[in-house]
Amino acid sequence: MKYLFTISLYLITSPLWATQYITGSDTKVFTYKDLHSKTLGHLGKNSTVEATAIDKEWYKIHYNGADGFVQKKYLQEKAAPLIEDDADDSNTIYIFGGCVLALIAIVAGALYRYAPKKKKRKQNLVITPQMVVHWYQCRHCSIYIQKNTEASITGCEKAHAHHWIKLGQVGDHKYICKKCSTIINVVSEPSEDGCRDGGQHQWKKV
Repeated sequence: MKYLFTISLYLITSPLWATQYITGSDTKVFTYKDLHSKTLGHLGKNSTVEATAIDKEWYKIHYNGADGFVQKKYLQEKAAPLIEDDADDSNTIYIFGGCVLALIAIVAGALYRYAPKKKKRKQNLVITPQMVVHWYQCRHCSIYIQKNTEASITGCEKAHAHHWIKLGQVGDHKYICKKCSTIINVVSEPSEDGCRDGGQHQWKKV
């Protein structure tokens, strides 16, 4: 927003900063900085022009939609203000419109800068039971699975129903039982119950 204001102000005021010149007598407008070059036309005495480039002997000006060159000795800086009472309507409209645009840019910039900023609400992560996954191992058939709910007791190959032992929550720490070679990743050291080789697991972190 601050850049919009700067650019708008430059575009509006840049025409007002340009230096204008007035001819002291009739003079020719040449296509190049050479008296032997083709002439584009001529300027009468007291004609007003605006120079876009200057060197030791020549002024570069806009003439009838083209770039032309006038000898420096025929021009003098115009002392009168650029905005005169008899200025044409197009210049007046341009200046008025530019002032309105600048005002809009200033107001918009102020509103943007001082407008109250909305505070972002912190979203706290709520962990529900459905998001927590545990390892379960059947005491009868020794199969082990991951579940975020109680595992089903049906389908055991060694007994009428599974007898599940909750070993621990699924995590990033890897453990292996030295007795039955069961390998699981858990948050912390798993439960020792339910070793398929009998007794308790003998866990080792790997």
